[in-house]
Amino acid sequence: MFKLKVKGVAHTVTEEEFAELGVVSELYSGSDISIVSNEALFMPIRKCQNATKFIKKPDGYYEPCPPSHP
Repeated sequence: MFKLKVKGVAHTVTEEEFAELGVVSELYSGSDISIVSNEALFMPIRKCQNATKFIKKPDGYYEPCPPSHP
């Protein structure tokens, strides 16, 4: 079920992690899984929206950092 919810989205979840998600969500309904999946997909977006500073990583990408970072 989790695979269906993230279909078409770039992710790094392995087959073993999908299997573990299936085990720990045994009593979840389809609606519960949908909500959990959507929250997980939006967490990085919220982190970037709330960031006030960014650090340039060696690979050229920027990453949000805490306000206390110099």
